[in-house]
Parts: sequence; structure tokens; C-alpha cells
Amino acid sequence: MAAMTKWERVRAALAGQEVDRPPAGFWGHDYAREWTPQGLADATLERARQYDWDFIKVNPRASYYAEAWGNTHKPSGDPARGPLLVAYALKSAADLDKIAALDLQQGPLGEQLQALRLIGEALKGEVPFVQTVFSPLSVIGWLAGLDLAAVRRMMRENGEALHSALATVMMLLAMRSFEKQG
Repeated sequence: MAAMTKWERVRAALAGQEVDRPPAGFWGHDYAREWTPQGLADATLERARQYDWDFIKVNPRASYYAEAWGNTHKPSGDPARGPLLVAYALKSAADLDKIAALDLQQGPLGEQLQALRLIGEALKGEVPFVQTVFSPLSVIGWLAGLDLAAVRRMMRENGEALHSALATVMMLLAMRSFEKQG
């Protein structure tokens, strides 16, 4: 079999077709550099080029969705340790009303879109890339300070408000999936 391009290899593998070799990619955080769009783009691109990956899964700052809805995080100062929680938005079921539609172009969401644009421009269409998308329940968990007991309590106290908050997060995730990059 002739050598395939990265796109050909990834598309064939996803379709269950024969490939010249399995597509390779890897991902992880660069906790020290992911706090700016340029830092995240640079760290992602450096690793992809160093290892000649066939595809890139962009791993955004783990806390950016939670920050968009009101959490405060700060860098740990340790490149191997994630962001530190300073304050969280959901302290009770009454706070679930804070989960409202957001402007995708502003704040942490806008910063992430900028990082994706920078990555796309640098790749010039040569390497497929996809962004990590968190589950709505995971986002709510972050907003509750990663206290799953608190999320269960909110579910019991006001399941309808939790359902509404999850739907709002899901809608944002769906909108992000269709957002035109670059």
C-alpha cells in the first residue's frame, strides 16, 4: 500500500478501511502555557510537530467552561498540575439559574476559539484537529467545585433547574461544535 496523507489515513481509519499504518496522536495539558490562546496554540503545535502526529486533539484549559459561567481558577505554577480552584459558582440549587446562554466570542470561550483559529491557521489544512468537548454533567460538576455530593443534592432539591442548566450547557456545546473556525 502506498503511503497515505494524514487526512487520508485518519479518514480511512474512521471508515474502517485499510490504512498504511494506524493514525497516531496524543494529547495532554501544558498547564503552564494553556492560559492564553497563543500559549495553548504554541504548546499544541510544538508537540504535534515534534512527534509528527496524524491528528491533533486540542486539550483546552480544563477549567475554561467553568470559568465562563463564573468559577475562578488560577494557574498552579506547576507545569504538571492543573488549575487551582479559587471560587466556584454553584453553591446550592438556587444558583443553577446562573447557568444562562453565553456569548461564544467573549471570555474563556472566545479565548478558546482564538486558540483554535491560531492552530488552524498554522496547520494550513495539513493535519486534522478536533477540540475536546466536556460533558454537560462534567461542566456542572466543575461549577459545583467538583463536589459530586453537592450535584446530587441539587438534583434532589431542584431537578428541573438542574435539567435546565444541563440543557443550557448542552446547547452551548452543540453551538461550539458547529462554530466556523478561522
